This record gives sequence, C-alpha cells and structure tokens, in this order.
Amino acid sequence: MYAIAGLDQVPTKLNRITVALEPELYEALQAYSTRSRRSMSNQISVILEQALISTGDLKAPIARVEKRGGARPNAGKRKKSEDADLPTDDRSDTV
Repeated sequence: MYAIAGLDQVPTKLNRITVALEPELYEALQAYSTRSRRSMSNQISVILEQALISTGDLKAPIARVEKRGGARPNAGKRKKSEDADLPTDDRSDTV
C-alpha cells in the first residue's frame, strides 16, 4: 500500500475498515468533524466508541496509545546540496 523506497513504516498500525456513506450522512459527519476539530476518521472512532459504551459492548473508554509508524529518519532536514540552491541576499550595505 505504501511503496516508498527504503521505508517499512506506514502512517498507522491501527486496524482499518471501509464504510460507504450516503451523501447526506457524509456531509453531516464532515460538518461535525470540522466543528470538533477532528479528522473524519478520528470523529467516527469517537462516535463508535461512545455508541459501544452506551450499548454495553465496550466497558470503558479506550486508553489512547500512539500506534503510528513513527518518525522517518532525517524527516524535515535539508541535504547539504539543497543549501546551494537557496537564493542569496544580493543587497549591498553601501549607499
């Protein structure tokens, strides 16, 4: 699924499912997620957790554990060759 050369990590190790939603339900979920400042995926997870607690199928809220793949080595660091491509400041201090 994630074919990035040299990386064996994926964005998350959490289980995934695919759900088909009617357009009206999708739009309502999108609006609710935006108001809650959550991703739609996270909002669905919260809604499902609350529903399963109310039915008794889940006994207590789930303790959130970071299960992401982790940081990539050297992520966000520029290579030395990239520094040479940066524009230089040609302004002179002389008037």
